[in-house]
Amino acid sequence: MLKFLIVLSALFGCNFTNATTNTIPDDLKKAYEYCYQRKDTEACYVLGARFGALGNYAETFKAASKACDIDIKRCDDLDNFVYGNDKSIETKITARLKKACEIDVDICNSYAYALEKEKKFKEAISFAKKYLDEHKSGIYPWFAYLYGDRKTAHEAALESCKKSNDGCAFYLRYMPDHPNRDQIVKHTELNCRSTEPIGIGATSCAILGTYYVMKKYFLKAFDVLYHDCKNNDISCEIIFGISDLSLDQKASAAIQYCKHIKNSPYANDPIWNICSKTKEERLFPKEFADKGKKRLTSFLSEQK
Repeated sequence: MLKFLIVLSALFGCNFTNATTNTIPDDLKKAYEYCYQRKDTEACYVLGARFGALGNYAETFKAASKACDIDIKRCDDLDNFVYGNDKSIETKITARLKKACEIDVDICNSYAYALEKEKKFKEAISFAKKYLDEHKSGIYPWFAYLYGDRKTAHEAALESCKKSNDGCAFYLRYMPDHPNRDQIVKHTELNCRSTEPIGIGATSCAILGTYYVMKKYFLKAFDVLYHDCKNNDISCEIIFGISDLSLDQKASAAIQYCKHIKNSPYANDPIWNICSKTKEERLFPKEFADKGKKRLTSFLSEQK
């Protein structure tokens, strides 16, 4: 997202340090032209980002609404910079999302989120269900779990999980009482191993590995986490934090960790100095152990 905004700011000559909010800054006049006259949704997005950062939520909403008018799929962007900052704008966003949802079911998931923010839980469940019926995915199982009938939520979660493995990790993490949790685990692992690891952060493999740690299946945990560690430094760090793994296993993860840290924004971080010392030696620095304990503790606190 940051890279995207930098590219667009260069394209439109936007200086994101200008703090004026009462008038249109000179450096955004071209973006205004592209958004409001040439109907360029990306220019509208830049305006929304800029004014949201400056606290001018009326202009943010205006730009986001224009993008929504141009392309209804961009209505999903309406709450990116505004929610939680201005109650009157939130009300306008909810109304705008309702209108868009009535035209295009693809927006109903976002509308359901807006209704949840207003504590209209029954309506939120209803519109989330509308989205689920069309796409076989979305927030419905979770909303039903929180605000509706858990039996229905469990059924919907499993059905959604079977149709799209990439949503299973969420249910593994947050639905500990699911009667078919073994099936949730199975589909989470299918997603984890379906392709070469490409995600970062709380991936299916990272969540599944944490679940296995909680269950004390440490070899299974290492297996899925190491698979993900090839690309995802978070999974490497979780390995570092598992006291029941061998130093050899942790050193193997440290080698993978250092390989992609070298090509990341962390290359100038003190952690890279540690990596450069270990190189291909099978060593496991204390600094990695400390980082791993914090990461594992954080993930375990989220695992229900």
